[in-house]
Amino acid sequence: SVHDVKIPARDGGPSLTATTSQAVAENRVLQGYSAPLVASVRRVTRSAAPAELAFKPAQDGTGAEATGPSKLQRCWTLAAQFRNTCPGAPVSAAVSVADMTGTQVTCSGVGECPVGGVVGDDGSCSWWRRLCVTCRDDAGTVRVRVQSNGLPDHCFGSPHQAPAPLDIDYEVEFDADVDDPAHAPTTGAEIDALLCDLQRTADANVPASLGFTKLGATDLTTTVGVALNGVPMLNGLSADGVDPFYPPAAFGGASGFAAEAVDQCVAHPTAQGAYHAHMMSPCLFDGGVDGTKPCTPAAGCADVKSHALAGYAGKRAVTAVGISKDGHQVLGPYDASGELWQGVDVCNGRDVDGSYSFVATTTFPYFSGCFGGGNHPGYSPSCSANAAEYAPSVSDEEQAAEAAAAAVGPRLFWSDHVTGLVVSTDPDGGTFKVLATGAFEVFGLAYDAGSGASGSLLYSNADTGEIVAVDLASAVDMQDTQALSGADVARVVLAKPGGTVVLSGLDRPRGIAVDAPNGMMYFTEASGRIYRARVDGRNLEANPLRPAVYARLLLERGSTARMDGIAVTQGADGSFPKSIYWTETNTNSVWRASVYGSSPQRIAGSRKETVWPRAICLLHEAGNAYAPDAHLFWTQYLGRIHRASGSGAGRVAIVDTLSGASGYRLLESEIKATQEAHSHFFNAD
Repeated sequence: SVHDVKIPARDGGPSLTATTSQAVAENRVLQGYSAPLVASVRRVTRSAAPAELAFKPAQDGTGAEATGPSKLQRCWTLAAQFRNTCPGAPVSAAVSVADMTGTQVTCSGVGECPVGGVVGDDGSCSWWRRLCVTCRDDAGTVRVRVQSNGLPDHCFGSPHQAPAPLDIDYEVEFDADVDDPAHAPTTGAEIDALLCDLQRTADANVPASLGFTKLGATDLTTTVGVALNGVPMLNGLSADGVDPFYPPAAFGGASGFAAEAVDQCVAHPTAQGAYHAHMMSPCLFDGGVDGTKPCTPAAGCADVKSHALAGYAGKRAVTAVGISKDGHQVLGPYDASGELWQGVDVCNGRDVDGSYSFVATTTFPYFSGCFGGGNHPGYSPSCSANAAEYAPSVSDEEQAAEAAAAAVGPRLFWSDHVTGLVVSTDPDGGTFKVLATGAFEVFGLAYDAGSGASGSLLYSNADTGEIVAVDLASAVDMQDTQALSGADVARVVLAKPGGTVVLSGLDRPRGIAVDAPNGMMYFTEASGRIYRARVDGRNLEANPLRPAVYARLLLERGSTARMDGIAVTQGADGSFPKSIYWTETNTNSVWRASVYGSSPQRIAGSRKETVWPRAICLLHEAGNAYAPDAHLFWTQYLGRIHRASGSGAGRVAIVDTLSGASGYRLLESEIKATQEAHSHFFNAD
């Protein structure tokens, strides 16, 4: 019986399918998530306990960081997204591009067939494309090797010049840290010298510390990277040293520059036959683009950048499109919230989830203009009539402010099934933040201190079958307004929050528990299953030759159990997990097992005091004065809260009077948990 949850590949890759014990595995690709705007919400008076509460401790800088995937695993993950033709990818490189296994592509109407291609009796053209992106560990340094013959996997238009197979082959350190900008121009002349120089992206200008090694014969002077389909990505300059699509009226003492002709894939060959792109290609993901046609107004391509961007309408999320010559990922035009990237530096890069990345933009230099990272000058280069503005974006500044504010003290999180909101606030209710909207079936909340500057909140959505991660720096304000002031209406959502769906296709996910030191989470399904997964949703399978596993089944209790809350203990110092605990609503019991799902044991139940247990939590912060085995808490739907040891012994009902109360109001009540004094207070009105 196969229990691992696996994922079919996307975008034309080989399909990896498997079955669970119940059904064909669902797709668990990392997906972009953006919740709809909510105009206003009503302050809710509760008559029953919230579905789940999670409490984030104040940050004191001593907590362990989540390890997450290794750099080699991250490199393999990126390399596997390339449309490789070599059998060893992403682990074993080909001997050479010429010796590599290829994939045949056949098209009609391409104009000049590539050198070495075959023209069929029907006039079609067939050619072989070759691509191999691999990663290895070289004495502790992860290196990525890129091998490509540069021929595309889509139809193209080249009426006058036959594309020629290339010999692109280079190796460089993968995802090296970029802590300080290598380029810091402060004047217009300095920016022109940096970005308007065709030699700026030459091999010699890749930082020496990255160990760039050119192994192929093709000249890579103007090449900044390679796309997922093996087509080279060039810098944003034509042979005239100006923007190839939006040239200035005059530059460098010359004038009369003409925009270069490209096909509808926004690419063309050089005079030597090197088919390439200076800008994001709409053909990378959109199979509906007819690349054999020219990109002209008569052919429906009135504006190059708008046409290119339209090909990413279905990719409004963080999406890899290639890898740069200095070993950094190149991302598509949209960020995690579905908006165009802002805040790029002078090289067209920025930090994305802790890694320096180049981003494809609709402004010059489009992919990259330099290596090593840069500053945000107040000038734009004069070799383009479509240059970017390099000042840090307002959203970046706001996120930094939010991160600083979130790190000051503790936050309380809750979900509201009436309004569909996931909200956080200070413990005294002074500052409200909306984390998600449109989430009406949230049963699990868990704070992950290891993700983002301010940490992130994971929540389960039983209605959509998803687990979503929200960076707390992206929360938006809920504020009182004069027009909506009053006893019942008090808050207005000012902006659209967002998050990232890290797992999807689940069967009514419920509780979530985070093992922050190890970058893992545990979650339950109402159908009676417990899974382990990475908090970022990445592949659990370390062997890249085996099918990906995004959530591993640990334990199955049957659909009659109706699992709910879950918790994981991490030892007295939080250094490693030992056991998982969960509640079962239908069996009226609390259970524990090892973190591998073995040795399940009921520790509470079969007594009238245990009726419909729901949320469960453990106190395992370093240095707390609780006895090592006396830190388990769980709630019951009828209003009780119990405390017991990890074995279930010494159970005490610390709250046992809510069932007769008329109701209580969230945050209008005083709920305090003072760990330093080891005292707990709950006042209901």
